[in-house]
Amino acid sequence: MTCVKYLLIGAIFSIITASPSYAEFSIPSHAYTVDQLEEAKDIAKATAKALTFVYTNKDTKCGLATSASLDAFKELQKETIIIYACSGNDQTRSQIPSLVRRAINSPQSGQYIPKTVIVDSKITKVIAIIPYTRDPNRRKQLFNEANNIISSQSY
Repeated sequence: MTCVKYLLIGAIFSIITASPSYAEFSIPSHAYTVDQLEEAKDIAKATAKALTFVYTNKDTKCGLATSASLDAFKELQKETIIIYACSGNDQTRSQIPSLVRRAINSPQSGQYIPKTVIVDSKITKVIAIIPYTRDPNRRKQLFNEANNIISSQSY
């Protein structure tokens, strides 16, 4: 009987661990896409706010990336206009302004998504680059530092 019990537990465990895990998320309604860049720039200029590009993938299967991405959308929405830039789409990547692309590809942005780049409303100056960090407290600290820089100026 115990042998059957262990076989059954093993089979259930195999099914659970073989199942794909999904961590995809929806882009918040306050965020724009790269296709809407001109509209986002106009709003940023009219409200004297900076632009934040959150380079991530809403279809990720990584729960850590999902959590960090949603934190960026939430923590930076008050001080900036947020633009979702899909890391898994070549067409989207080609629409990202070159200044932002260079920042995304810089060593400072880190290796993993999300990579968050904050620029002025004219997209002529990088204000901050926030790399992915697994630690939610460190993430919050980085967002607060960026918000402090942003709130002290008009863009």
